[in-house]
Parts: sequence; C-alpha cells; structure tokens
Amino acid sequence: MCVQVFSVSHAKVKLVAEPIDMNGNKNQIMNVISRHSIEIENDSGKTQDYNYYFKICAQNQGCNDYHNKIKLNPDSKFKDSKNVLLQAMYRNQGNYQIIATSFVSSEQVKEITNYGSLWIR
Repeated sequence: MCVQVFSVSHAKVKLVAEPIDMNGNKNQIMNVISRHSIEIENDSGKTQDYNYYFKICAQNQGCNDYHNKIKLNPDSKFKDSKNVLLQAMYRNQGNYQIIATSFVSSEQVKEITNYGSLWIR
C-alpha cells in the first residue's frame, strides 16, 4: 500500500490510493476495485473547506469516482475511506492497466496515483 503524507493549506493530510490487481475472463463483466482513504487534521486556526476525490480507471473502459466536500473546524480531524468500483468487460485476452488516484484540494492541490494490473484470460 502506498501512503503519502503532506501539508495542504495549514493541514496535515494522509492519502491512500490502492488499485487491486485482479484476474478476469474475456467477455464477462467484472468489478474493478480500488481502495482509498484520506485523513485531514486542520491545524490552521480557522475553518477550512476541503474537496477530495477517489478515482479508479481501467484501460479502455473509462473511470468512476467518488467525491466529497467538507468544512473542517480549527483543530479538528476528519477521516474517510471507500472502495471505488468500476464495471468493465474486455473482449480480448491480455494485461490491462488499472489506475487509482486520490486527491485533496483547498488552497493547494495534492494527489497520489498508483498503478495496478488486470489480467484477462
């Protein structure tokens, strides 16, 4: 699991984006899944607005995302985690790329992106 910790607009942020490597069969619908989480600690001394997104993409299949906007009071914390799902179907055997991204924005934007694979037989 890849975790990134950084500061955004006077807040400590921890982001996770983890694609799940999978196997599937051609001509069958399957659920492609990624795990995401965010932790924000607002130490700015004032109320801050944050937007965050969790996104999964599968090669040649498009993307799906989850997003939320929060208002965080001074000296408070917020946590969220989700599995994001994308239905996909491949007509040919092969190894296809999965991309998982999590990002947060306030006055700055930070993101983490990781890559996985989907083997279709």
